Amino acid sequence: NLTTLNVSSFKTDKVIDMSDMFSHTQSLTSLDVTNFNTSKVENFSEMFQGSQTLTSLDVSNFDTSNGIEFRYMFSGTQSLTSLDISNFDTSSATRLTSMFQDTPALADLNIGYIETDNMIDRTDFFTDAGSPTITSSGSNPGLTCLNKDDSSNPNDFKINIEGNLFSCDGN
Repeated sequence: NLTTLNVSSFKTDKVIDMSDMFSHTQSLTSLDVTNFNTSKVENFSEMFQGSQTLTSLDVSNFDTSNGIEFRYMFSGTQSLTSLDISNFDTSSATRLTSMFQDTPALADLNIGYIETDNMIDRTDFFTDAGSPTITSSGSNPGLTCLNKDDSSNPNDFKINIEGNLFSCDGN
């Protein structure tokens, strides 16, 4: 079973689709993608989905300015405890569906600012994500309602942003 993978020399400057790139790498515990050039990537869907034993991941250098699809990007990363996506540019994003679904160990999430103006689908954004404490920049007005189309479970509508619990109705 593969537990580590050296991708530091991958040339990614022309890649436009990274969907499923590391999907379901179930024994992988660490992965260094800090040298990835993601400036042309449009599809990040399911990139790390199902990487159940991945404990650390640094995507802080990702250039997501051309990113349209982010569906299930981190879904099922059940051992990931912290993540910093504060540099993510989601101004072109249309789908953030289930981006953090089934991430029960995620305790700290630096989300920066999530642009939701072009959003078509953002259901299940945090469903079964445990209770991450979210650090953000700016007011993130669309963030608290990212789960509003989800299940009938009222807890799916609540998120903790910088120590304050919010629900879709603003309370």
